[in-house]
Amino acid sequence: MDTTYSHTIRALLCPHCGAPLSAPAAGAQISCRYCGVALAIAARDERPLQPAPSAPLPERERLARLRAQVGRPLAPPPLVAELLHEGTLAPWKHQEAAALWQSTRAELASGPRPEAAERLFFLTILLFSAERDPARKRALIETALDLLTLPRHRQALRCMLARNAALAGDVEAARAWLAPCDARSDDLASDTELRFACAYLATAERRWDEVLAAIGERPHDVPLGASAASVCAVLRANAHERRGAVDVAAEQLSAELRAGLEAPRRVEAILEANGALDLCPQSFPRARAASAQKAAADPAQTTLLVLGGVFLALGVPLLAVGVVMLVVLAAGGADRITAEPILIPMGGVLTIVGGAYLRRALLTRRLRLHGIAAQAEILRVDMTRASIDDMPVQRLRLRVTLPGRDPYEAEVKHALRAIDLGRVASGRSIGVRVDPKDHRRVVVA
Repeated sequence: MDTTYSHTIRALLCPHCGAPLSAPAAGAQISCRYCGVALAIAARDERPLQPAPSAPLPERERLARLRAQVGRPLAPPPLVAELLHEGTLAPWKHQEAAALWQSTRAELASGPRPEAAERLFFLTILLFSAERDPARKRALIETALDLLTLPRHRQALRCMLARNAALAGDVEAARAWLAPCDARSDDLASDTELRFACAYLATAERRWDEVLAAIGERPHDVPLGASAASVCAVLRANAHERRGAVDVAAEQLSAELRAGLEAPRRVEAILEANGALDLCPQSFPRARAASAQKAAADPAQTTLLVLGGVFLALGVPLLAVGVVMLVVLAAGGADRITAEPILIPMGGVLTIVGGAYLRRALLTRRLRLHGIAAQAEILRVDMTRASIDDMPVQRLRLRVTLPGRDPYEAEVKHALRAIDLGRVASGRSIGVRVDPKDHRRVVVA
């Protein structure tokens, strides 16, 4: 068992050199083994995060308050937002973020400041995700926990410690980190963090009924913040699968995979990050195949197939009639030909357009079913004048990354669903499918 997140020790970052330190949970006088400075480590604050006792809020009213907050995520402070790329800490901004974290830590050490507290909270989460050293990751969270006083901040950080302890197999530590948390908060962020952590711990202990009790048996049974919705969807599906309902699990995962352009990559990243839990071993392959089938038959491609068929049904007969009239009239020695000059070009245009629509729709369907999965960075986005089923068509210039070969550029047209508005922009990454025989042929997955 990995004890990195043990509750019996304190793990902090040295305020002078930033090195990870450890001390007993009750506190102690220690010296930093890196810079030698003497430090007084206080006992960890284990006071409950629940507010002072009062008349309990009825559960129905509490859930109503939580649902009213759905769709209104907390935005990072401006100084933190400047460090982001696609919602995560930009690699080239890591040193700047670390320096800002240290200066904010010093600012809070002199007294509470709401703006600095919010900044430190978001910076801690970003740096934790980017950090690779387990000891520093642990110390980063607990150091911030010592400085932050808002229950929302403290509950989120304790839940992070609990989840990581559970992933490391230290379930006793996970329970201890969760012990002071507020189980009846009417703040969506706090409630979501606790539900997520409880589901995570129950997954580690293979208590599937408790997983579903924490996050609901269906996606909208309980209100959840956007930051944890996807990982909770995977935990929920895994619990259903482990209880024997593989079809339910696959159906829920399939819906999650279709929740926007970034959804497949997001779900795969969740499964990879939680490999020790072996999530959804049966349902995920089935969900991925079902999602590919539905993507291949999406409304935009169906519309192209219908239009292509209609245009061909009109164009081919017109073209044939025009050619026959031309031959007949020419054989009869007619001086003037009136109808065929109109029928032939009209039929030809309809035939060519219909064939192009059919070819495009069939190629897209084939690639979504059998193409090579890859990632692509959006280099440029241009709006076209076309739309399909009221969905605007965009021309995307992509840099495609395929395993085993250098990145290359390709161009694709994509009908944008409402759910993806705002997500398609230069610099963002999306999943694509590549033709195995011609890598220049690419479709959005």
